[in-house]
Amino acid sequence: MISLAEYKKHFLGFNVLGCAVRSRDMFGFVVQEDYTQSSGCKGRDPPEESDLKKRMIPFIRSKLVGNQW
Repeated sequence: MISLAEYKKHFLGFNVLGCAVRSRDMFGFVVQEDYTQSSGCKGRDPPEESDLKKRMIPFIRSKLVGNQW
């Protein structure tokens, strides 16, 4: 199970768009910046999707805890 600290480090401020499974021990999350969580977004038009940050966050279950992400 993911700890709160791991969640904050990798996912806070992003929305999960999808997940890719390579094997039972290797998968990754595709995430995109959540502009609604940034300061100053209220009352402004949403940014273009191409302007939002995107990430691929890999997870390898077979690695030691602390080195899986």
